[in-house]
Amino acid sequence: MEWTRSGEDLFGRLDPGEEVHQSLQKLADEVGFNAAAITSGIGRTRDTLYGFMNEEGVYIRRNLDSPSELVSL
Repeated sequence: MEWTRSGEDLFGRLDPGEEVHQSLQKLADEVGFNAAAITSGIGRTRDTLYGFMNEEGVYIRRNLDSPSELVSL
């Protein structure tokens, strides 16, 4: 992950194959903060595990094997 700081904001770019959560956790450890908010994210993902809550309140996880566009994070 490459990143830069502008004032209080951090901007990061993940390389192909990097896992989103793990990379953000590593950045948080490196910078030394324990709370943050992601305000936006775009790009392309591969081998994605996503989840959602169905009408009965049960959390469902699904694998999405094909590459897909991430238009909002």
